[in-house]
Amino acid sequence: MSVVVIGVGNPMRGDDAVGLKVVEALKKMPLPKEVTLHTNGGDAADLIGLLDGARAAVICDAVQTDEPAGSVVTVDCSEPLPQQLFLCSSHAFGVAEGIELARTLGQLPPACIIVGIAANKWAVGGGLSQPMKDAVPQAAQRVAAALQHISGVDHA
Repeated sequence: MSVVVIGVGNPMRGDDAVGLKVVEALKKMPLPKEVTLHTNGGDAADLIGLLDGARAAVICDAVQTDEPAGSVVTVDCSEPLPQQLFLCSSHAFGVAEGIELARTLGQLPPACIIVGIAANKWAVGGGLSQPMKDAVPQAAQRVAAALQHISGVDHA
């Protein structure tokens, strides 16, 4: 059984693309052999499909918090998710709903975390704001550390 990393985002919605950028950064890092990297446009059904059968998952996405833009937060999915993290998502039925549905269907991996990056620019067009660009390496390091904890030290 694999460990999946899923970067969620929409490249046309400003800071919402940060999960995709974290996956791009992870492609340049040494990761455990069992890790597969995926991207997801925010579709909950696709997210559930990527989670199904994995023994662990790390999901990267833009979130809304009281923290400054670019702050990296980690949320353990073993408990129901705080819905306020995803209030400004561009996904109508997205990450939080997908995770809760996967939990209900018995398809949520036993170990699942979200590495969220506090966003503040959700408008159509443009790229990541500077705080989000600055946060990508930190978020990628947080994901890599989580993968080491989940998988041990077996690098590709």
